Amino acid sequence: MRYASQREALPTAVVSNENASSSKAYAQLQPTMQRGAPLSQALVQKIADPMYLGHADVLEFIATGEASGTLPAMLFRHINAEAERLAQYWSNVAAWAPRIAYAVVAGWMAYGLLTGGGLGTRITTI
Repeated sequence: MRYASQREALPTAVVSNENASSSKAYAQLQPTMQRGAPLSQALVQKIADPMYLGHADVLEFIATGEASGTLPAMLFRHINAEAERLAQYWSNVAAWAPRIAYAVVAGWMAYGLLTGGGLGTRITTI
């Protein structure tokens, strides 16, 4: 679906957003945009709001996209960069989590050996 302007696309984006608090926050942009403000300006006004709607780099992407007339391309570029960053993060978590778990178990075993507790139960004689 293609929209003539951001002001026409925002209501659809608000309705299709599954996160209720995010949807409510973006809905608050509509009056500002209906008065003729671009998306970047409407977002900048919401930075002080407790429901902060974007980071500075996202606002820069939006402002650059609006100024150059390539907002969709700029947003897709940002989305792809964020997806890549998240994939790298989870790749690191998957690589390091087992290592950390093994180190904790090895430390626990070493502690048990050094303190004389051993790894198993002790058999006491009566």
